[in-house]
Amino acid sequence: MSYHGIQYLNRKMKKGNAAKTGNAWWYDKSAEDPNNPSHYDGFIPLQVVREFFGWNAEESIQMVATFRMAEPPAMDDQGNPLVPATPVFDEEGEPLLDGAGRQYWDYTVPVQGHKALGRSNWIAGGIPEGEEAGASKVLSVVDEDYGVHQAKAIFIDNVNDLVGGEANVGVESIGELKWGRRLFASVSIPENLMNKESGLEFRPILTICTSFDRTLATKYIRTFGVPVCDNTLNYELTRAGDKDGQFVLRHSKNSATRLGDARKVLGLLTEGAAEFDAWATGLAQAPVPEDKFLKWLDVMVPIPEIKRTMVTVKSIQGEDVQVEKVSSNAQTIALKKRDKLVEMWDKDPRVSPWKNTRLGILQLWNTYNQHEVSFKGTKAAGGDKVAARAELNMNKMIEGDFAKEDTNALRIISKIMADDEQVVVAVPDGAPTTTTKTRPRTRSKAAAGNNG
Repeated sequence: MSYHGIQYLNRKMKKGNAAKTGNAWWYDKSAEDPNNPSHYDGFIPLQVVREFFGWNAEESIQMVATFRMAEPPAMDDQGNPLVPATPVFDEEGEPLLDGAGRQYWDYTVPVQGHKALGRSNWIAGGIPEGEEAGASKVLSVVDEDYGVHQAKAIFIDNVNDLVGGEANVGVESIGELKWGRRLFASVSIPENLMNKESGLEFRPILTICTSFDRTLATKYIRTFGVPVCDNTLNYELTRAGDKDGQFVLRHSKNSATRLGDARKVLGLLTEGAAEFDAWATGLAQAPVPEDKFLKWLDVMVPIPEIKRTMVTVKSIQGEDVQVEKVSSNAQTIALKKRDKLVEMWDKDPRVSPWKNTRLGILQLWNTYNQHEVSFKGTKAAGGDKVAARAELNMNKMIEGDFAKEDTNALRIISKIMADDEQVVVAVPDGAPTTTTKTRPRTRSKAAAGNNG
C-alpha cells in the first residue's frame, strides 16, 4: 500500500551526491521546493541530516483507554461514580442517548503492559501545516518491553563512529515514510568504482533503517549502488548468503545499549568494494547461452494453462445449461511479463550490455522488479504512479525483498547451468544424433489459446 504522494516524497526523501551519481529516478523538478530541496550536488549537508533526524520517539508514561457505554456506573453513598466515568452530552447540551433511551457514559480505564510512542517535535509544536492526511503525533502503541532506538543515535552518532576512519565519505540519502514511523539513510563514497571486466560502475553503500511501528528492526546493511539503473544490490549476494554484511538489532528491552556493536560487525565501508569487484567479474565471465536463458525464463515466469471451468447459465428458453467458461487472464499476464523481460534482455541499456552472462541475469531481474513490475497502490497515492513506486521500492529494499529476488534469480540460473553440465549421454560411433529444439521465449496469444 502507498501512503504518500510525490509532494510528500520530495520533502521527506533526500538524495545527495547528485552531481556525480545523478538524480534519483523519481526526481520531479516541477515538485521541488527551492527552500527545501530533495537533491544536493554534493553529499547532504550534515546540518540538514541533524535537523532531519533531530527529534525523539518519546515513550508515554501513562496510557488510558476510553469506552463509551450506555450503562451508568455504580455510585457511592454520596452519589459519585465508583469508577472514573463522565456522562456524555450532545452539541446542544442534551444527554446523548442510545436507541433504548439510555444515556451514554465515557469510562476511562488505565492500559497495562503497553506504551505509546510519540513524535517529540509534533507533540511539543503541533503537526506542521501542509502535512498529508494521516499524520499523527502518536507513532504507534507497543508493549512495555519494546526497545526504542532513537534516530539521533542510529543515523548521526553511530554513523559518525562507523565511518569516522574513512576520508571522503558522506550521507547520500535520507528519508522518512509513514510520517516518521520508518526512517532510512545511506552513506557512501563520492566517486563510482568501475568493474573492468564488465564495465559496470558501482559504489559501496551503508544502508541504515529503523522503525517505530514494530515493522522493522534497526539494520545497518552493506549494499552496492548501480548507477546505470539506479538500483541497489545487497552485499549478501557476494557472500552466498552470509550475514556478516549486516548488523540487525531488534527492538527488545535494553537493546539500544548494543547499537555500538555495529562497528565490530561491519568494519569500514570500503572493505567490501574489492570483494564486490571480484564477484561482478565472476558473473560477467559466466556465460548464459540463449537456450539456458529461455530455461531460466520458463522457471521464473512459467506460462499457465488456460483455465477452463464448467458453469451453469440460463438458456433462451430459461433452462439451466452447462457451458465451458474459458479464462486466459493469467496466461496473458505471464506472456506480457515474458515479452517485457525478453525486450529488456535484448535492448534495454540497463541490461543488454551484459546479455548472455549471469551479470545480465542479475541486472535483468533486479531492474525489472525495481522499475517495471506492475504493482498496486497508485490510487492510494492520488494516482501518482512514480510516487507510489518510489515508496514501494524503498520499503522493499529495507525489508530485504529485492535481495531475496536477486538471490533466487542467480540460484535458478546456477542450477540450470549445473544440471545441464551434469547430463552426459554416451552415443555409439556412427549413431544418428538429434538436436533439441529451443523453446520459444513467448508464445503468441493465438498459439497459447490452442492449448488443449
